[in-house]
Amino acid sequence: MSFLVIPAVDLKDGKCVQLVGGDPSKLLFSSDNPVEIAKMWEKEGARMIHVVDLDGALSGVRKNEKLVFEILENVGIPLEYGGGVRTVDDAVLFLEAGVYRVVLGTSAILNPEIISQLIYSYPSDRIMVAIEVKDETIMVKGWREGVDKSLERILSECEERGAGSILFTSVGVEGRLSGVDLKALEKILSLTTLPVFYSGGVTRLKDIKLIKDAGASGVIVGSALYKGKFSLREALEVVK
Repeated sequence: MSFLVIPAVDLKDGKCVQLVGGDPSKLLFSSDNPVEIAKMWEKEGARMIHVVDLDGALSGVRKNEKLVFEILENVGIPLEYGGGVRTVDDAVLFLEAGVYRVVLGTSAILNPEIISQLIYSYPSDRIMVAIEVKDETIMVKGWREGVDKSLERILSECEERGAGSILFTSVGVEGRLSGVDLKALEKILSLTTLPVFYSGGVTRLKDIKLIKDAGASGVIVGSALYKGKFSLREALEVVK
């Protein structure tokens, strides 16, 4: 599959939101109709949508399942979903509902065996692992806790267990519209042969081209789209 520009639909308390650095107290954007937002991105040419239950990511308790299923019913393009997917049963729930791939964060970092268990029943391209880094520390539980595991070890575990792709987020620039962490992206790309998707700090169309040229397989874009820095159509045109 060619390079993907994937708009984010982040769910919190039944709304579509964008936060600064994952901080619930720093709200950058809010909409009461996430389903319409998802339909808008499809209409503008998105080939995939990135859906996250922020309540699930922060607390481990998902509050927006109904909305996720509504989005699935109302758009015709694939969804990737993460946030509060802590067990095999959690992942299976969404995979069987029609989500194209689940994004495992905390669960896969703390217990990589979950990857192996899912790969037994599902193709690897339906299993993505989120690696979220702040000041060179791997973060879990909604970016609130660091873990004492190296990036190299986590990537090795992902490859050995059979994950299909990596979602790399640079927490320090996430939602800040301050530019991308290209150095960190280049490092992770040098350490794995898995497809890597990037998230964090995208502000200009040039950022998307830099991410593609670095060798990433796609980019998740949130704040820049919601704040009108550029349109999805413009972003798609840049990577044609």
